[in-house]
Amino acid sequence: MSVNPGVLFSSDPSSSSGSAPAIKGYYNAYFIGSGSNYWTTTSTTYADFTATGTLPAPTVLQSSGFATIGGAASSLPGIKLTAPNTGLLRVTALCNLLLADGGFTSGVQLFEGTSSTVLDLWGSFDNVSLGTDQFQVTLVGYFSVTVGTVYTFKIQGKVSANTLFLGGETTDNCLGFKIEYIE
Repeated sequence: MSVNPGVLFSSDPSSSSGSAPAIKGYYNAYFIGSGSNYWTTTSTTYADFTATGTLPAPTVLQSSGFATIGGAASSLPGIKLTAPNTGLLRVTALCNLLLADGGFTSGVQLFEGTSSTVLDLWGSFDNVSLGTDQFQVTLVGYFSVTVGTVYTFKIQGKVSANTLFLGGETTDNCLGFKIEYIE
């Protein structure tokens, strides 16, 4: 019997009674940015971004298993949720960034605010070595959650001088989040 490597089984896949495990939950959404609605930071150490304009609530593409989930707050680039189950989450964030001209060094990190935990970071990049002022960064982290506990997953940034923008251009997606239980 051949087995698709992307399929998980709760029992021996060679038996005829093998079945896929129940999915505890997943969430896939993005924030729409524009030339007048975006986040910025001028901090030289990792800190929360500040909202400019009015950023809408996240646009949900898929959601199942999460009763309470949505934007972190009107001013934060992130997702706030109440864990419906105890388990391990994989949190993925796709950040569309714009760094002002001048070769400034910057960085972003995926941060869980309740426990003050850094899940992933991409630091010490600059627009001169990247060859562009606008770029995408994908951050992925794993985080153990407890049923009924509130968690806030957000993006923080830093820049050596000038301004780092999260969004700031007319794009369909200035920040995307995918959150899924993996166990």
